[in-house]
Amino acid sequence: MVSVGRSKAGYIFLNFGAAYPNQVFNGVVLDPSIPGLQHLEGLTAKRVRLHGTIGLYLGKPEIIIEDPKQILKVW
Repeated sequence: MVSVGRSKAGYIFLNFGAAYPNQVFNGVVLDPSIPGLQHLEGLTAKRVRLHGTIGLYLGKPEIIIEDPKQILKVW
């Protein structure tokens, strides 16, 4: 993973492959009040594996993260 960012609306983005806006793939937390999903900045520059349904947003693949269990591996 390359970076973790927050939008003005408070969404959290895990950007893979390159930094925003050139990311190849992202994971997005639309509800940062979910326990366990508030402080993801510690994942910056770590290797992360996500689990979930891949959809497209503005032509780029993404997984919406709704549960901390979707973040499978950090090393």
